[in-house]
Amino acid sequence: MDSRAKVGHDRIVDVHYADLIRNPIPTMRKLYQSLGDEFTPQADAGMTTWIADNPQDKFGKHEYKLAQFGLTPDKVRGMFERYLSSYEVEREG
Repeated sequence: MDSRAKVGHDRIVDVHYADLIRNPIPTMRKLYQSLGDEFTPQADAGMTTWIADNPQDKFGKHEYKLAQFGLTPDKVRGMFERYLSSYEVEREG
């Protein structure tokens, strides 16, 4: 949030993980548009192929618990409160 204030909110593009996982190509198309870049058929094909070849959990599922790191949900929410209260972020867990 401090960096946003320094460089300008318009110079930072947010990509939500949930959107990227659920709808990767439309999310990337939107990102390209936000950056003023062309989302070419080659980019689309390359990403589509990569996604097909690298499915979620391809090498097993990794599960982490906050307690492993001495954290609690309330502590983590507090750490990100400025961001979470300013932007629509899907909550996990």
